[in-house]
Parts: sequence; C-alpha cells; structure tokens
Amino acid sequence: TVKIDYPNEPLTVFATFRRISDAFDPPLGFVSRTGVQGMHWTIWHDTYFEEKWLRIFEPFIETDHTYDLDGHLLDYDYWAGVFAETRDGDFTNFWFGSHQETFDGSFDIWPGVAVPAGVHRWDDWQIEIGTARKRPADVYLRWRAGGYLNGDADTYVLGAGWRPNASLSFKTESSLHDIRLPSGSFQVRTANLKVSYTFSPDLQLSLLGQYDNISNSLGANFRLKWSPKPGNDFYFVINQGYDTTGDSIRPTQGDVSLKGKWTFRF
Repeated sequence: TVKIDYPNEPLTVFATFRRISDAFDPPLGFVSRTGVQGMHWTIWHDTYFEEKWLRIFEPFIETDHTYDLDGHLLDYDYWAGVFAETRDGDFTNFWFGSHQETFDGSFDIWPGVAVPAGVHRWDDWQIEIGTARKRPADVYLRWRAGGYLNGDADTYVLGAGWRPNASLSFKTESSLHDIRLPSGSFQVRTANLKVSYTFSPDLQLSLLGQYDNISNSLGANFRLKWSPKPGNDFYFVINQGYDTTGDSIRPTQGDVSLKGKWTFRF
C-alpha cells in the first residue's frame, strides 16, 4: 500500500494505491478479496467566509477503483458533492454517486432474496441536514435514495443528542434501509442509544444499547475508562446480549474484560 497525503488549505488531496496478491493470507484480520489492485482518491476545496452567515463551503470528489491483477475493472465508486456549515455550526451536505460491483457467483443477501452473479451498476444520491452540537440539543436527518445492485433502495437516518449539563450526555440514532430487488424486498432496521457521564477528565462512564431486526437481538455495552495520565488508559468493559424473538427478553452471551494501555516515554 502506498499513500499520498496533502492536507492543506484550501486544497486537500488524499490518495491510496493498494495491491493484494492471490497468495496473501493475513495471520490477523481479513481482506474482502485477494488477487486485486486498486486506488482511492479524495479531493476537496475549502472556501471560508468572514462576514457572512455561511462559514465554510466545501465541494469534494471521491473515487475508488478495484481491478484484478491483469488490469480488468471489477468495482468502482464515484462521489461528487458539497458540504456547507454556518457560523453557528449548523450543516448540510449533498452528494451524487455512481457505483459498480462484480460478483463471481450469486448469493442470498436476505433469506429468499438472491443477487445474481455478474456486473451490477447503479446511481444514488444522499442529502443530510443537521444542527450544531454546541447547543444543549442537536438533531440530524439523512436520506439516501436511488439504485442498489440490480434494484432500488432508500435509507432514512434520524439522530439526536442531548446534553443537559457538562457531565451527562445522551445520543440516539435509528435507521431504516428499504431494499427492493427483482428477487424480493426487505427492510433492515437498527437503533442505538448511548448515555455518557464524565466524572472528571480522568474518569468516564458510558452505556450503549443497540438493536437490529436481522438478528432480532439487543446488545448492551458498559464501559468505564480511567486515564491516570495522558497516554495511560484502563478500561473495564461488560458486554451482554439479549434475545428478543420471544414474548420476553432473554439474556444470551455475555463477557467481562479489563484492558490497559501504558505509554513509556524516553
């Protein structure tokens, strides 16, 4: 992997060039596909305004291409859009995208809903609007629409945050993915709620709950973080899953862990 990083103003450029051989077998982690090469570009230009209600206007272009080792195009993604933020911190962004994905074989994306092998091309777009987080409460809305694989899809996201005081904060988000393919339609729903409390700059507590209708399960994460010195962190974490398919919520798998990170300075 080769990376190019040009983080300047008003023009910023990021680029990544990658190659994964057929024989690559990572001992840790995974890669989605071997025997490929590709490149990713991100370019944006910042324009700042001093006297107007608009603080920044940022058009951007992002591309990603994946080829086989013989140079044949497999997948691509193009995005072109704009981001704008007011002086108060309220924001909006819009982009248009064009995509291609190539599958060697068919697969079930949902029970009874199959995606055929071959090359799939589609276009989509997204608009988002949100209020500033510097206020006690904030909200954002996101709508993505257009094609998806060999069909169509809409995605709706609603998120909100509330900070009643300097120590306590609430954050929630829910999403609906409405997928319509020739072989069938389905919906994916997710929701999460995070509660955080800061006792001091060195001690933070958070509780996260997540639900999705794919697994019909509820997951809970409890995390206590203690940082006695900058760079030295200790975590006490409890994870617990719950089955929601029956008439009652039943606990399933859970685990408890203690983690630490210590930085040695010379």
